Amino acid sequence: MSDTEKKIKIKRTVQQVTRTSAPVSGIRHFGAPLPTSDIAKLRQELDDMTEVLMGRVDPPIPPENIGSLMEVANAYYSRGMEIAGRIQRMEAQGVVLKNSEMYRFRTGELRTFNDMAKAACELGSRRITVAAMEADERYG
Repeated sequence: MSDTEKKIKIKRTVQQVTRTSAPVSGIRHFGAPLPTSDIAKLRQELDDMTEVLMGRVDPPIPPENIGSLMEVANAYYSRGMEIAGRIQRMEAQGVVLKNSEMYRFRTGELRTFNDMAKAACELGSRRITVAAMEADERYG
């Protein structure tokens, strides 16, 4: 090492980030904490999101927007994966055991919901691609 390299000391700082550090709004904001101890609340949350994905209930953003299906499906898929990740963390910690009700929920209903949300996201992406192609044909 040279003398200049010895004189330079890099001080590393770590910033603590909390959930309340930045205000969040919009479609990707889920205000409710993860109710991991109550499967009934998780099931109700998945049922509510399924109703929107299946078109039985209006989405939280204007449905006439061509990208609304993809945005909503992406947010719901992200939420489903967040729930799955939290349950997997609890499995790793030994809180959730294999063959427990929470484990069966994650490997059954939640996995199916995530597959459905991912498919809806891909469909929304295709709709945007088709709309862009039609616009290119029309307007050159």
